[in-house]
Amino acid sequence: MLLQVDGVVKRFGGMVAVNGVTMAVNQGEIFGLIGPNGAGKTTLLNVIAGVEKPNSGKIHFNGKDVTGWNPEGLCVAGISRTFQVPRKFKRMSVYENVLVATTFGLAKPTKPLSEHTREALEFVNFPLLIDTIANKLNAAQLKRLDLARAIASQPKLLLLDEPASGLTPTEVDGLMQLIGVIRDTGVTIIVVEHLMKVVMNVCDRMVVLDHGEFIAEGTPDEIAKNPKVIEAYLGEEYLRETAAEAAA
Repeated sequence: MLLQVDGVVKRFGGMVAVNGVTMAVNQGEIFGLIGPNGAGKTTLLNVIAGVEKPNSGKIHFNGKDVTGWNPEGLCVAGISRTFQVPRKFKRMSVYENVLVATTFGLAKPTKPLSEHTREALEFVNFPLLIDTIANKLNAAQLKRLDLARAIASQPKLLLLDEPASGLTPTEVDGLMQLIGVIRDTGVTIIVVEHLMKVVMNVCDRMVVLDHGEFIAEGTPDEIAKNPKVIEAYLGEEYLRETAAEAAA
């Protein structure tokens, strides 16, 4: 087991965004976090990444209690992330953006930082010249840049927050393939995603949240058939579409 989340609670004033969630993520798996808007998925991801501090509960990563650690410490320890809306240094080049991540996130460089940086961009098949200014990138290119920065620190655990948002169907297919390639290098992945095509095809297991609370856990097939998940999130229309796709 690489990550253990035990009874995590996160409040914002009087609102409980995450309410006593417990889950475990195994080494080498792709783990999904799904649920309706406002379910607490991104908040839980932020707590795991150290962006938000839990009000109660514990987080253990790679055998250590990392509850309350800051993002910088967690990055060096082996947790990196992407964002639903990629955050870029807009006046810096693609290369410089990734070099920042390499410089501050890589605990033990094994080669020159410039080489680590170029390898990260090559790994995600970044489609433009690396001296392109980040402010000129479109949505798909920014997603690739965000991924390159996240893997530049050579994480053990990669957190992906809605990586398919804003992508075309062809770009989504390429993203799913890339997620599989990243996992094949030994990186464990947690994916927050609304696009069911992605989570149902790439995830080994997933947890479903609703109003900050755990409602189900299982494989994609188990989740798709769970009455609580259908009622709270997927809906009967999803089942009809899935059945139609299977029959086609």
